[in-house]
Amino acid sequence: MKRRILFTVLAVVLVAALASPLLAGKRKHPNKLKYPPIEITSPEVIDISLGNGMEGFMIEDHEVPVVDIVILFPTYFPEEGKYGLNEMAQWVIRNGGSESWPSDRLNEELEFLAASVEIYGGNLSTSVAINCLKKDLDAVLAIAADLIMNPVFPEDKIDNKRGEMLEEIRRKNDQPRAIARREFYKLVYKGHPYGWDTTVGSVEAITRDDLTSFHAAYFHPNRAIIGVSGDVTKDEITGKLEKVFEGWEPVETTIPEVPAVEPAFNQNWNYAYKDISQAYMMLGHFSINSKNEDRCALQVMNFILGGGSFTSWIVTEVREKKGLAYSSGSRFGTDAFTLGAFYAYAQTKGEEYSRAMQIMVEQIE
Repeated sequence: MKRRILFTVLAVVLVAALASPLLAGKRKHPNKLKYPPIEITSPEVIDISLGNGMEGFMIEDHEVPVVDIVILFPTYFPEEGKYGLNEMAQWVIRNGGSESWPSDRLNEELEFLAASVEIYGGNLSTSVAINCLKKDLDAVLAIAADLIMNPVFPEDKIDNKRGEMLEEIRRKNDQPRAIARREFYKLVYKGHPYGWDTTVGSVEAITRDDLTSFHAAYFHPNRAIIGVSGDVTKDEITGKLEKVFEGWEPVETTIPEVPAVEPAFNQNWNYAYKDISQAYMMLGHFSINSKNEDRCALQVMNFILGGGSFTSWIVTEVREKKGLAYSSGSRFGTDAFTLGAFYAYAQTKGEEYSRAMQIMVEQIE
């Protein structure tokens, strides 16, 4: 009996709580809300430079004995007939090792030290990311520097990566959302490297000489930008970097400018068939360059239009009110080199795509 009475009392309290105005969704109008002033304390950023031309910045953080370093190398697109070269080169530099640090020994040593050295990027940059305990910094820096300066590009690793990329191409039409996005960018950036994609022919055309040429063209200290954060001082880290990169000479190179795009807005409809019951739609056009003074206003605009999750107009109209889509929204992308792309999207039943698209157009208008 006591248990039943106690349960009843708790139930009454719970019902009362659920009926409260706050949980029922009654909130103050935004112009009634008051917030304390925002106080932001930026950490001190320290410029660093090495004798070989490498430059960058660092932030000291002595809270934990860990150091993070990123070294970025500007790169450029390969020729279209060998598209995928940059991806392969980045992977093989890391996973192929060097003469002093063959792949297996390299991975075992980093695992033993609970450290990481990763190499990644896209067509326009390659980054080397280093993370380790401060006590192991000398050893891990030496490994990373050797990889950066002396990769060996073994043929077996090249074949491994080639096989992986060919398998990705074989399966690239498995996901309808990926098809829509890929074909949308091909149409928007028609003829521009941003619209290129790997093919069986382009991957199979890549040779070991292409990979070594990639390294020789872009991996130079005077082109590198370095960022350091962690439990080190400026004198400590510059001394260690000078030591591991001793003998690495600067080379004068020129990286081409990313081609400009012409913001054409000629309306057209395009269709890719896949035997499924759903329709995946994307509609849009060019957006802006990252330096455009309206960038922040446009990000706020897109948050209202379709980027603000369940509060945005497209999601509210297409998904919540009409029940036409599980996934919908919009994205307003910017680009640091040329023009980005704007698009609205939705996933809906095949027979409902026209209605859903019309609603998206109405919200954009």
